[in-house]
Amino acid sequence: MPLKRRLLPTAKALTIRELSILELIGAGRSSKEIAQQLHVSLHTIGNHRKHICAKLNRHSTAELVIYALRNIDSLKREGNKGQGAGETRL
Repeated sequence: MPLKRRLLPTAKALTIRELSILELIGAGRSSKEIAQQLHVSLHTIGNHRKHICAKLNRHSTAELVIYALRNIDSLKREGNKGQGAGETRL
């Protein structure tokens, strides 16, 4: 019986806002810095982080940061695809 490969979740399931937050996480920004830069509350960033973790099947902040660091270049490309197109999902 052949082994089935488990598909890893991708950033394509994230909204444009979630992608931008994940990119900022990968750039080493804290939640407080992200909130200030995006002009939203710290609570809102916390909610986005929870949604990102759920969509990417990550269970800790450390896992999320590692994912962001490993995928920072592709996150930038994905984030730029939907800009100006009025899309909320990629």
